[in-house]
Amino acid sequence: MTKRHPLTLKEYLVRTRGKSFTVIAVVSLLVVYEAGLLITKEPRRNAADAILKRALAWLGPHGIDGFHGLLLFLFLAAVFYYWRRSRSISRYFLPFLAESMVYAALLSPAVFLVARPFLAPSASSDALLDLGAGVYEEILFRLLLLRGLSFVFGLDPYTAFFDEDEAHKTSFLHASATVLPAVLISALAFAAYHHWGAGGDPWLWPLFWFRFVAGLFLAQLFFVRGLAVCVYAHAIYDLMLHFALNSC
Repeated sequence: MTKRHPLTLKEYLVRTRGKSFTVIAVVSLLVVYEAGLLITKEPRRNAADAILKRALAWLGPHGIDGFHGLLLFLFLAAVFYYWRRSRSISRYFLPFLAESMVYAALLSPAVFLVARPFLAPSASSDALLDLGAGVYEEILFRLLLLRGLSFVFGLDPYTAFFDEDEAHKTSFLHASATVLPAVLISALAFAAYHHWGAGGDPWLWPLFWFRFVAGLFLAQLFFVRGLAVCVYAHAIYDLMLHFALNSC
């Protein structure tokens, strides 16, 4: 039996930003959300979930099934990746949860100072929808919209700012000017989404600007730490807010 070396900060940061860890972490939370809706027979769904499912339905009657099949395939491939390399995901998952909680806690004081007077307690079943918000809103606004806009503008911000390979780096001013429109558009869309439709919050500027700032924060987190950290930080933050509002 080979002796497992201590977990280093560099290994942790690289692995938890990697594709295999991201797939396992995000799909696992998605399964909890979907299974919870099925078990509780909750008729409502997170709005971002509904938006993505409608878009998938345009692909045909099996669009949503194909999406779930793709997620299952990616999940099994990621598990196989860890198994082939004799790695345990639990080695990274506990510090990953702690890191996500820190980011969630950074957002929490702002909402109680700025937005709490405008937020009302919600039903206990909404805690399940909070998990869906963490997954689907991050997929919609960070993975699809923000990453898509970055691709359109022709720059990978992680490579531009953090890659150690000098050949891939660009000037800080050029990178910042290229990334800024994508970040601003995604943050504005994220804020407006929470006030959209009959089920959205009222159009109050303190609420809107708080969510805009939260969108900016999550955009930077996505570029630096990846999708999985954004998903869990968002879900944990929503759960913290849910229980805090309902404990009053």
